[in-house]
Amino acid sequence: MTSALVPPFVVPTLPAGDAFTLRAWSLEDLPLIREASADPYIPWITTVPSVYSAAAGVEFVERQWRRAVGGESFSFVIARDRGPRPVGAASFRPLGEGRASLGYWVAASARGQGAALDALRAMTTWGLRTLRLPRLELLVEPWNTASLRTAERAGFQREGLLPGGRWIAGEPRDVVVYARLRGGGGAPPQQCPRDHRQGRQAEGPGLCRDAAQSFRALDVEDHARGRDREPFPAAVQTDQRDHQ
Repeated sequence: MTSALVPPFVVPTLPAGDAFTLRAWSLEDLPLIREASADPYIPWITTVPSVYSAAAGVEFVERQWRRAVGGESFSFVIARDRGPRPVGAASFRPLGEGRASLGYWVAASARGQGAALDALRAMTTWGLRTLRLPRLELLVEPWNTASLRTAERAGFQREGLLPGGRWIAGEPRDVVVYARLRGGGGAPPQQCPRDHRQGRQAEGPGLCRDAAQSFRALDVEDHARGRDREPFPAAVQTDQRDHQ
């Protein structure tokens, strides 16, 4: 039997609650990319184009296909079971050693309807029960209370703060590390030490070193796409650029 984590990945269709389904991207999903491009935050944390064009939208969809073929990640659209348009995106990126990093975003017009929570629960069930991975991870900016609540409602446990853990909006930003283990729960909470007054980060406990290994170096080309706006809407989880 071939493992689902051996490239090329075949993106499955997963039921997500009573109202949504996770499925692979198609070129019919370009209106979703157009809406996400106008969002003040989504393009900062993903490769969604900040200025939309049909060509840029097609390139985004094709990039999701290439990442599946290349064994980088499973990229999903969050689609309504009833309705004309998808509402967001989700991703599942294997990290090796039995771990995977999850991410998601929901378009502004569809927030507050439970799409992110249903998508996260669907990927969590798939990862822990079907793929039988021991550990799933989420990284969320501390200000993003909507995503913090989503992670906790999906059974993820907060493990600690990773200072400067993600490069977002042109600068390193702190992220909260959440985890869900196959046996239930996450590791005991702890926090990576940091002297905020001096701007120093101590080596800290093993969590800090281990979590840091989950982050791929971000593509310099992605960072060079200079955007000068300050993004702060809620309902978007932050571990996305490497996914999408």
